[in-house]
Amino acid sequence: MVELKLPNIGLASIEAREAFIMAAASIVTDLCVPGHRPENTWINILNAPDGGWGIGGRQYSGEALVAAAMAAA
Repeated sequence: MVELKLPNIGLASIEAREAFIMAAASIVTDLCVPGHRPENTWINILNAPDGGWGIGGRQYSGEALVAAAMAAA
């Protein structure tokens, strides 16, 4: 099982989620033991609601999280 947790600003569209799922399934298949079947790979994307993401004890809205990431880049 692959589980991705991220703020709701990440993978915001159906197309982005589909692309992630396809890529993750491919990576798992490539790294698993021979004979692993792709249909046995489960992928779950969990989103934190706006304001439900925190780093170092500080709560971030989606906008504040993007601003902090841009400032750190």
